[in-house]
Amino acid sequence: MNSTTLIEEKALLIGLDDDAGSRGLAARSLDELAELVENCGAGVVGRLTQKRAAPDTATWIGSGKLEEAFLLADSVSATMLVLDDELSPRQLRNIAAQTQLKVLDRTAIILDIFARRAISEEGKIQVELAQLRYRMTQLTGYGEALSRLGGGIGTRGPGESKLESDRRHIMRRVSALRRRLEEISKRRSVFRAQRKKHDVSVIAVVGYTNAGKSTLTNALCGSDIAAADQLFMTLDPTVRRLEEDGQRIVLVDTVGFIRNLPKFLAEAFKATLEEVTAADAVMIVVDASDPDASDQLNVVFDQLERLDASSKPTLLVINKIDAATEDQINDVRTTGRLKVDESLQISAVQGWGLDKLRTYLLNWPKANLVPISILLDYADAGLVNHLQNYGDVESIQYETNGMRLRGAVEARYLKPFLPYLKKGGRT
Repeated sequence: MNSTTLIEEKALLIGLDDDAGSRGLAARSLDELAELVENCGAGVVGRLTQKRAAPDTATWIGSGKLEEAFLLADSVSATMLVLDDELSPRQLRNIAAQTQLKVLDRTAIILDIFARRAISEEGKIQVELAQLRYRMTQLTGYGEALSRLGGGIGTRGPGESKLESDRRHIMRRVSALRRRLEEISKRRSVFRAQRKKHDVSVIAVVGYTNAGKSTLTNALCGSDIAAADQLFMTLDPTVRRLEEDGQRIVLVDTVGFIRNLPKFLAEAFKATLEEVTAADAVMIVVDASDPDASDQLNVVFDQLERLDASSKPTLLVINKIDAATEDQINDVRTTGRLKVDESLQISAVQGWGLDKLRTYLLNWPKANLVPISILLDYADAGLVNHLQNYGDVESIQYETNGMRLRGAVEARYLKPFLPYLKKGGRT
């Protein structure tokens, strides 16, 4: 990874309030943007919000508000403007031209943080791929400017010095990175197959960034995953074993989610997010003490839906109850009530509720498995894959009139086997 010298930047944050979200969402989103910017090492010297139904196609905010932003930036000595959205190249160019200030959007800030957090080869490759995809969207209208990027926030990261305005060059680099990620993905598949072979349940630990996932995983497993009160401390999926009294499961700590996560960024981290898709169950960790906890939980639900993982057995872990009010805890529980199988309250830092959580995890999701023994028609051989994906295959015997299939399947995925069970198979 090529590092850049970070000059102390002073940022003026700008947001839009379209009145479409929940009450105060625009203000909370700016709070989050401020934390993102500070995680990049810059200072926040001011904020500005415009009530507007839709962004201006030319300058994102209206011309009058842009003039106000210029005057405010001058009065607080801001060196850059950071806008709380993903802007088009035209919008970024127009704002920069009219204010003569450095202009970054929310996506550029997130990418900068990802570049700072990337440690492993996989993490660095995924960050570079995401940066290249972002730069591809920014090529129009910038031309050679992209090949002369300077230091500071928004330009840090693997491969940045290699970026050129030539689209074909970038596409070749993107193709090479994707091939390397495919190799990593294949290795992960082998590891997952080995865990499956040894009948080890895998639980993906997900949540909004900084919800306490890594701290909780450390507390449960006695491990040492990097954990701090910072956004996106975990980029690489970290696998830890939880074992007690002969029972064993694997917890996979994954990258944190965040609202307005660009689609290309999720695509760049496909190899990492595959761990969620392939897991037997999902444990969502939410910071109940955060005023935005319910909205953050809904962001997690949306991301799981995009990953096609929303139908997996799901446990909601309401964390940081030592710092939350009873009303906050109840709000989170209500938000998740219809979308999770169970919810537990804990404090990873204080150790409250960890014994109960550990016991629950070690007996889950195996508790939801229904044993089956059926004679499967060869025409329905695809159901073997269904059983492998949503349960365990104990044995397969090939007979003249079909396959004798024994195993166990999660109750919610039993439906395809029901015709065979009615014909004389058993559960």
